[in-house]
Formats: sequence, C-alpha cells, structure tokens
Amino acid sequence: MNPDTPVTFSREESEEIRRVAVTADEPLVCPRCGAELSVREPAGRSARTIWEIRCTPCHKSAFVTEVEEGRRPEA
Repeated sequence: MNPDTPVTFSREESEEIRRVAVTADEPLVCPRCGAELSVREPAGRSARTIWEIRCTPCHKSAFVTEVEEGRRPEA
C-alpha cells in the first residue's frame, strides 16, 4: 500500500475522530491501533476549512470540517 494514498476510516471511526478533534481534553488517537494521529495543513478553505487527520501506521485518514470556528485540531 502506498502511504501517500491513505484509505479513509469507516464511518463510525471517522465520527469518533471528529468528536475527539473538537474536544480539547481527549488525546487524538487512532481508533484502530491507538497511535497518535497527525493533523495536516488544511486541505481546503471555502465556506468551511477541511482538515485531514491521518494515522501513519494504519495509512488511514479522516477529513474533519466540524471544527469550531477559530479552533484548529491538534495532534
């Protein structure tokens, strides 16, 4: 598998990542392997900013748009 072409997490996993991404008191970890997730620079800036959150060991990614205005997800 090419690590530059990640596969998306399942819908349930993505929802968990989105929930945790906007919760400051929970670590942002992979729901599959428990590794720390990385937050990439915004993938798009239109009406809403789109963040890509990746798990390097699993080669999985999620795209988060539900971040509160003015907050950036932190890995």
